[in-house]
Amino acid sequence: MAHPEQPRSRADFEIAIICALPTEANAVEAAFDKYWDDDGDKYGKFTTDVNEYTTGLISNHNVVLAHMPGMGKKNAANVAANFRSSFPGIKLALLVGICGGVPDGQDRAEIVLGDVIISDGVVEFDFGRRFPGSHFIRKDTSTDNLSPPRAEIRAMLAKLQSQRNKKRLHDKLAVNIDALCPKLGTGGIKYPGTGLDQLYQPAYRHQHHKTGDCEICEGGSICSAAQKASCKQLGCDPTRLVARKRLPVAKNATRAPPPEIHFGRIATGDTVMKSGEDRDIIAKEEGVIAFEMESAGIWETFPCLVIKGVCDYADSHKNKLWQPYAAAAAAACMKALLDLWTVVDKPANSGTTNMERVRPAFLPMPREIEKADCGRSLSFRNIDARHQDISVAHRSTCKWFLETKAFQQWRDHDDLPTNNGVLWIKGKPGAGKSTLMKYTLKQARQAFFKGHVTAAYFFNARGTDLEKTPLGMLRSLVYQLIDQDDDSCNRLLVLFRDKLKKHPQGQWDWRRGELEEYLLLEASRTHKKPIMFLIDALDECGEKEVQKVVSFLEALSIEAVQASADLRICLSSRHYPTVSMRKSLELIVEQMQEHEEDIQTYIRDRLIGRTQEIEDQLLNKASGIFMWVVLVVAMLNQAFSHGKLEAMQTLLKELPPDLEQVFQTLLNRDMANKDETILTLQWILFCKRQIQPVELFSAILVGTTRQHLDPWDTSKINSDTVSRRIIHSSKGLVEQRQGGTTLQFIHLSINDFLLRNQRLRTLDPKLRDNPVGTSHDYLRRCCFAYVMSMKLPIQKDYHVVRRSYPFLPYAAKYIFYHAETAQASGVSQRKFLQALLKQPEMDRILTAFYRLFTDHRCGDVLQILSLDGSIDLVRVFSSCKGFDVNSQHDGYYGNALQAAIAGGHTKMVQLLLDLGADVNAKGGKYGFALQAAAWHGKKEIVRILLRHGANVHAQGGRYGNARRAAEKVGSTSIMKLLDTVDDAKVKPKNAKSSSCVIL
Repeated sequence: MAHPEQPRSRADFEIAIICALPTEANAVEAAFDKYWDDDGDKYGKFTTDVNEYTTGLISNHNVVLAHMPGMGKKNAANVAANFRSSFPGIKLALLVGICGGVPDGQDRAEIVLGDVIISDGVVEFDFGRRFPGSHFIRKDTSTDNLSPPRAEIRAMLAKLQSQRNKKRLHDKLAVNIDALCPKLGTGGIKYPGTGLDQLYQPAYRHQHHKTGDCEICEGGSICSAAQKASCKQLGCDPTRLVARKRLPVAKNATRAPPPEIHFGRIATGDTVMKSGEDRDIIAKEEGVIAFEMESAGIWETFPCLVIKGVCDYADSHKNKLWQPYAAAAAAACMKALLDLWTVVDKPANSGTTNMERVRPAFLPMPREIEKADCGRSLSFRNIDARHQDISVAHRSTCKWFLETKAFQQWRDHDDLPTNNGVLWIKGKPGAGKSTLMKYTLKQARQAFFKGHVTAAYFFNARGTDLEKTPLGMLRSLVYQLIDQDDDSCNRLLVLFRDKLKKHPQGQWDWRRGELEEYLLLEASRTHKKPIMFLIDALDECGEKEVQKVVSFLEALSIEAVQASADLRICLSSRHYPTVSMRKSLELIVEQMQEHEEDIQTYIRDRLIGRTQEIEDQLLNKASGIFMWVVLVVAMLNQAFSHGKLEAMQTLLKELPPDLEQVFQTLLNRDMANKDETILTLQWILFCKRQIQPVELFSAILVGTTRQHLDPWDTSKINSDTVSRRIIHSSKGLVEQRQGGTTLQFIHLSINDFLLRNQRLRTLDPKLRDNPVGTSHDYLRRCCFAYVMSMKLPIQKDYHVVRRSYPFLPYAAKYIFYHAETAQASGVSQRKFLQALLKQPEMDRILTAFYRLFTDHRCGDVLQILSLDGSIDLVRVFSSCKGFDVNSQHDGYYGNALQAAIAGGHTKMVQLLLDLGADVNAKGGKYGFALQAAAWHGKKEIVRILLRHGANVHAQGGRYGNARRAAEKVGSTSIMKLLDTVDDAKVKPKNAKSSSCVIL
């Protein structure tokens, strides 16, 4: 059979292989018949994809191998998600590697080391509930269980298990493993020998057996020393070994018995199974024949088969001796399976290439793939979140807007020389501008602008950085434009291809200037479809930026008018900050009589116990502020529910007409739980990201009671309980966003109200003259108290821990953000940092949970601070007794200097070097700081390191040396910089090695 052609693009790859360990990936790579990346990576990857890939040919199939950064389903899920974005044509994923085997498989079929397991189903054995007394019940409902294999996988399994094909698979495996073993290791690998295939009785533990050797082992546990020792060193009793029928009687026969292939259910979880008794119990209950740690992470993302070689018996006697051979057996089986995997051709059509003929029917053509990639590069999280959060217009309201002269003139493009096609809606805070804009957008898409390109953006000052910046607006508008207009898309794809060419590793992002230039050019063109841009809450992008945005939009409108292009722009903003255009139509919401009629409609629909007098007073006091009416109506209804109409009259007389005074009135009512109210406001104001209801509920408990928190129990605390607690503690000023996932103030003006004129300080005098810094310090204390209530060793299943302690992910990830902000605001964190040095256990706990809830495997708190760029904290930390800038710990980065480089923090790198960081210290994934900087493409940091004596020839780390790392990522400028090093000419004074540099 002729080999298939080399794929033209990432979209042409249909088979994915995923390996968790280097040993597994080495075996798979040895099975490749041809590599497509020998001359460099021709395919690249999607912008945000952090995976590393190997592409090539196995058994007449184009395959792509993903190298996982570590074990576990969290890593697997991240790899799978990125895989899908870069290689959208994947039809089959093979998870290939090693596993622990159940000695007696299905139908009592004996499993020995070196055998191969192929999954016909997967079960998460550690996903469930732990009750007192260590009683565990696995969740076993249709929503909790992983899905059965997909139809195409079930069909393939049925084919493979036929007598004929199982023999073919077995025979091919035997041939393949003989071919693979000599290629692996330094001189090849061999079957370890039957004498080392040892299965002990399930209850016989791997521990010190001699009396007096170890108190821990005598107590029934297994000490750390025993875990590292061999059975021979511990004196494990050979009479406790279980005889295996399939193994030769001859002692330690080195001729491998033919590996058997077993089809069955695989148990997966983040818990390493090292108990023969638990293994057998779970195997019996769940019907599983093997244990592994990754399949749950990819099972629902791709049609998937798990192929694992048995390297141990999942008991306490397990060791790594069999891993290379088991990995080779799995790779050999994988190759044999691919020999039997059928390529589905499409009927040949005239003018099509072979690659086009084998493309599956559901796979988009390359341009559509390219368009999707381009769209993903523009999109961002919560791109339309603010639009979704805005309340839908109340019944029969907002219709008047479509009848106004200003709207109709704008809609019909009348008198363009005086308005340039721009309509600007202005109003007081809380008047209802955003609701009006949401209504207008809906009507435009459904009625009067149907068939147009309609692109809208709603600024969100309470959202992420992109949600409240001009760049976010530009990315969103361009995303919507190219999605609806093919010509515009084609022109942007030219820019997109150029970016991919210049940045083959995907380390790039769209710039504000280039997107503005693109839109200006689009505005000057004649389009098949008219275009409408709708932009809400201009003032929420910040006082410094709003004039720039308005100037750009004005330039956009002028370009369109001069080119006779059909472009309309609708804007909304508050009256302040004062910005304007020379030409536009304008409408003031609170001045419109129809808007007052909308308010009247709302009052009549929502106010209980309404009288004409109360209605008139409400309308008079409202002054066109819809939000004021909504709040006051709720307060009046509460008064009415207490049974007295006169209470409504009294309250209405006392309530001020100013919206902010209503906020103050709400906060001053019922201050019995004042501390809880203040803490709630602080969390909504100062949290790093929008906080979730269960997170805030837990944060309030730990912040106000300091009590030890029990695992979250939904049978005692449900979502209704959480919601009522938050409404009560916030005095109704906090609401859940649409979908109920996060919290925010009911209106942006509450942020301004609390932070302006020291109102937060007025509520809590303890905040003194620094309410921002003191608040961040208190939130840091809440995070610290919550994390310190945990114990080591930690449960390593991310999902289990998150469900049990919902505030823990936030506390572990952002405790140092609050500490850094407090320190930068003038509230010292010295005592906190000194405590970490005095009590190393605190450092270990904080680091362990930070690693669990982030993708950054830092070794200690100093590495975390360096990675995050917390320069103020590091300065203070360095003055604490016991601080060591060169501390070495296990982890991805090895030391603080490499962590700062990985974070891209040039100032932090300089600070650490000034504090005495060893520029040539060895450790971590990259081996040396210079290699880390080269890999991350940080040219300025490379310069700094060279000035401080970095040894450009230092060998070690993942890529060998700095130049190879730069070459791997395609950074020619860093390669040239490193090539300027001349050991014979210049020797820096403070160099700690013999390196010399020319800069």
